[in-house]
Amino acid sequence: MSSKKWTKRINYEMVVAGSAVFISVCALVVSIYEAKIMREQQYASAWPYLNHGPKYIYQKGLLYDVENVGLGPALIQDVSIKIGEKEVEDPQALLEELLDISIDTLPIGYFTLEGTVLAPGDKVSLLQVIDLDLAQRFREMEERYQIEICYCSIYEDCWSIRSKRQPEKVESCK
Repeated sequence: MSSKKWTKRINYEMVVAGSAVFISVCALVVSIYEAKIMREQQYASAWPYLNHGPKYIYQKGLLYDVENVGLGPALIQDVSIKIGEKEVEDPQALLEELLDISIDTLPIGYFTLEGTVLAPGDKVSLLQVIDLDLAQRFREMEERYQIEICYCSIYEDCWSIRSKRQPEKVESCK
């Protein structure tokens, strides 16, 4: 038997096939990563961010504004108003209990936010007090009450924001 010397032969077809598989796997990884980045951008482009708090306007009274300064619409799910640990029904009840008055005939206005959608840049006054004396008394009581608003994005990501704090991500609104 003659001895055959085995030599390594380069099979160019296998090299081309292996290269094609490698390039395909790399393209798949890049596509998956790009899709992840695009999804994150999509969520970020619809991120609502609410600011709220009282504004005292000289010789005009008080406005308690809620404003969406984010990039997406805010779907307001729940508004909680508390004096200490006691929850009150609405901004009118807040004024009545905090200032110990009946405000049926006084110049105030309030807006119920639950179920409201605030588009980016929209602002709504939760409470408006035109009476300067009442506005000043309300201002002096600012540390006694807390207003918490829970809102969601169109992707059902939810946040809760309390008076003078940053929004905190929550699982869902009540």
